[in-house]
Amino acid sequence: MAKREKRSIIDLMDNPSPEIDQLEGAVEKIHQLEPATVKAEKEKTVRVTVDTPESLHKELKKAIIDESMDLKTFFLEAVREKYEKLKSK
Repeated sequence: MAKREKRSIIDLMDNPSPEIDQLEGAVEKIHQLEPATVKAEKEKTVRVTVDTPESLHKELKKAIIDESMDLKTFFLEAVREKYEKLKSK
């Protein structure tokens, strides 16, 4: 399997040279994020890798930055929501 080239969020954005205010705002939001899970006792975790189309990844990153969320939190919440719906059937 060939290694993928590592790319930053800037590479994924439509505007190749975002304004400094946009970058500073995004960095500020990232540093204000709450941990994905806050529990009194830390639960053991398992790593899951999901391949997504690049276009979807790009759109998700843009959308969740506006929501002050990271991809891990987004995916965990989405999976929990779907699982709860499946359980209730």
